Amino acid sequence: MLRYNHLQLLHGSLSRVVMCCIWLVNVFPLVAQNLVPNPSFEVYTSCPSTGGLGGPMLCPPWVSPIGDCDYFHVCATNPFYGVPENITGFQQARTGQAYPGGHFYYNGNYREYLQAPLLQTLQAGHCYKVGFYLNLANNSCGMNHAGVLLTPNPVSNPLGMTPQVDWSGSYFSDTSSWVFVFGYVTAFGNESYITIGNFYTNAQTSYDPACNNPILSYYFFEDVIVEEVMPQMIDVEVDGPVSVCDSFVIETTVDPDVADIFYTWSDGSHNPNLTVYASGEYTVTVQYGCNTDVATIEVEVYNPPAVDIGDDIILCDGDVTTITLDPDFGDYLWQDGSTSTDYVITDAGTYHVTLDDGCDITHDTIVVTLLDPPAPFSLGADTFLCPGDDLSYVFDPDLGEFQWQDGSTEPSYDIDEEGTYALTITNMCGAQMDEIEVVEISPPFFDLGPDTSVLCQGDAIDIMLQFDLGSFLWQDGDNSPFYTITEGGIYSVTISNECGEESDQLVVEEFDPPIIQFGPNFTTCIGDTIILDGGLAVGNYQWQDGSTSSTYEVTTSGTYALSVTNACGFDRDTITIGFTPPPVQPNLGADFTLCPGDLIVLNVFSPGSFYAWNDQSTADTLLVTDAGIYFVEVFNSCGILYDTVIVSIDNVGPTLNLPADFDLCAEQSVVLDAGVSGVSYLWSDGTMMPQLTVTSPGLYALTVTNSCGADADSVLIGDGGLAPFVSLGNDTSICIGTLINIIPVSANVDTWLWQDGTMLSTYVTSIAGQLHVAAANGCGVAYDTMLISLLPDIPPLSLGVDTAICFGNPVTLSITIPNVNILWSDGSTGADYIVADSAQIHATISNSCGSSSDTIQVSLLPDIPAFNLGPDQLICPGETIIVDPGLSGVTYLWQDG
Repeated sequence: MLRYNHLQLLHGSLSRVVMCCIWLVNVFPLVAQNLVPNPSFEVYTSCPSTGGLGGPMLCPPWVSPIGDCDYFHVCATNPFYGVPENITGFQQARTGQAYPGGHFYYNGNYREYLQAPLLQTLQAGHCYKVGFYLNLANNSCGMNHAGVLLTPNPVSNPLGMTPQVDWSGSYFSDTSSWVFVFGYVTAFGNESYITIGNFYTNAQTSYDPACNNPILSYYFFEDVIVEEVMPQMIDVEVDGPVSVCDSFVIETTVDPDVADIFYTWSDGSHNPNLTVYASGEYTVTVQYGCNTDVATIEVEVYNPPAVDIGDDIILCDGDVTTITLDPDFGDYLWQDGSTSTDYVITDAGTYHVTLDDGCDITHDTIVVTLLDPPAPFSLGADTFLCPGDDLSYVFDPDLGEFQWQDGSTEPSYDIDEEGTYALTITNMCGAQMDEIEVVEISPPFFDLGPDTSVLCQGDAIDIMLQFDLGSFLWQDGDNSPFYTITEGGIYSVTISNECGEESDQLVVEEFDPPIIQFGPNFTTCIGDTIILDGGLAVGNYQWQDGSTSSTYEVTTSGTYALSVTNACGFDRDTITIGFTPPPVQPNLGADFTLCPGDLIVLNVFSPGSFYAWNDQSTADTLLVTDAGIYFVEVFNSCGILYDTVIVSIDNVGPTLNLPADFDLCAEQSVVLDAGVSGVSYLWSDGTMMPQLTVTSPGLYALTVTNSCGADADSVLIGDGGLAPFVSLGNDTSICIGTLINIIPVSANVDTWLWQDGTMLSTYVTSIAGQLHVAAANGCGVAYDTMLISLLPDIPPLSLGVDTAICFGNPVTLSITIPNVNILWSDGSTGADYIVADSAQIHATISNSCGSSSDTIQVSLLPDIPAFNLGPDQLICPGETIIVDPGLSGVTYLWQDG
């Protein structure tokens, strides 16, 4: 029977009571054999040390067919998977010491399911109670689907299949108590496997709207049940219809009164009772032993409105207002004792009414005020504004409603530009209006032009200003807006009006037309610097190359021109300047000897110069046939230079001495030099130069001749063989303590010399540095170097101390050692390794000189536990209340420290 309580309605009407009864037959005794193996997950193969990996779980025969459900037990070696504290928060086991958990909702339709074979296949047509206990993890959000799927065979991915049991009428958000999710199923006769989870997609699943961080839904499971029940007669009774004032609690009575009755209300909830706040038809379906009964009740929720006589009222003198109330709402009582639903008001005062509607007594009050029309006001006489000035008005806001000409409704107003301004003040009883004309006057502004003006002799400057700018006062006392300037000087005027005054000044300079005179063209010596000057001419200068300085520096020959322009005229002049070089230093050569009867011509050359020899001749040459001292003088306007030579007479012919015989190495050459000057040459190959380049062995002869005689000599050049060659190869690197044997590549080498003085053909070392070898034979020495560097020893690798991370906050392990190869435990070779779950991470670094390894253990920390201090409480004097959050393994801080 549905039980209810409600207030007696107005007029004392009673509701009809309708009794609905459905009787179910075939009464049998109940059967209570659970067909689920290891239903409380207490049987286990080992204590959990890490999260689930998918497939068989530690609590056989349960498996995680998709995803990786986790197993939690008090014996866990990893605190993340303990009971009651674990990575998800805090929860005691409902039975024993263990329970599993998995995701019912995650991004990308990710799901985790529990699955196990039943102890026996269900029998066709038999009724079974199927269910499990559910609890939400602390760091999760509740969602609205939890169910059980029974199948003939194991299912690898149950998402999208239709479960026989599905609770979807409410959000499963209880993180403290275990909730029994169950239903009654009539078997087809082939069901052999049970699967637990959420079988609906993310689009078909919704979150608890009270959850502030909807990221995932993670639940624990306990005490799974599949047991046969026999048909049981069941009857549900419901009274109705009913009428209530505000809310109504529908309470059910079911016969027989047995445990595990499955309720489903029309709003989807599953509680035995239902509280309703709105009118409507409500249906409950009860199920037990696969038999059902349905009952319906009609509920009328009567929510009469509170009495409302409106807002406060303002009346003009002589006005009347009437308040009309609905007579069907109940009984009214006014402040003056009257009970009418129509109340007439003509005077100021406070008016009050009370309504008794049978469910509640409500009140309302209004204040009635009498109002006069606005008083007259003035914006003042028409006026003017200077720039930056403003005219401000501030009126009493209680005068009424304000309307300015621009639509503004404020009681204050600022005027900062010219125009016509108007204000109307109104209230419900009348209106007043005024306006004002404002003219804007600017202070005088004018400009006499550029600060400086040029006045040529005989000219005049006329200045004409607007006569309406204001009053004028020139520097000489003149008051006219028109002024004429005929001579240089400083001129100023001041103009004033009501808003201020402005002054300006003009400097007038008198100029003559420019005159430039450079004088005649001329020549100077190279190295001199000539400064051309425009003189005292005033104006803009421009030289032939575009420069504009008043002076110009000349260092090379050319024609130079200057133009000067000013406001009074233009002038230009040109000059040609030449530069003479100094004389060239004469060179008569080294002193020399003549044979008797010989002659020689001495020669000098210096363009643009004059010559004077020791015999007073002035030609650029001099014929010499006798012994003596000869000199020449070379001069021009820029300098004078001298040279002297001594000439002797000798009868001795030339003497020749070639080198002694020697050997010449292959691919080498040598230059044979006669070592005699002033003679003619004839080599054995017919050449006639003082030197001969020899590239091959042989006999070489030379004859030298002058007017005093001749001489001859020869040299025998033998074959010296090939030059040596040596190469040490490329620079190299070795590990510390390693010996390296250097074997050069060589040819034609007779002797060796290394940088440390050793003389072997190979070199053994373990020391870094630069090696040097000299390989020699009779034809020369060949050299080569090699740089040996030491490779760094492999440094010890340290990944740091073992650490712990929070779920969802991965840590990055980094190896920053340069020039090494890296290998992580998963085969990756990057410098960084991201760890998001508990794991043992191993890494090795190596180079050609060795390797080093290290291991780090990363564990998952449990989430910060959620807790609830319970509802607000009242305390009587002398009482003591103990508040206990009930959490262990945490630190506490209360408000008093």
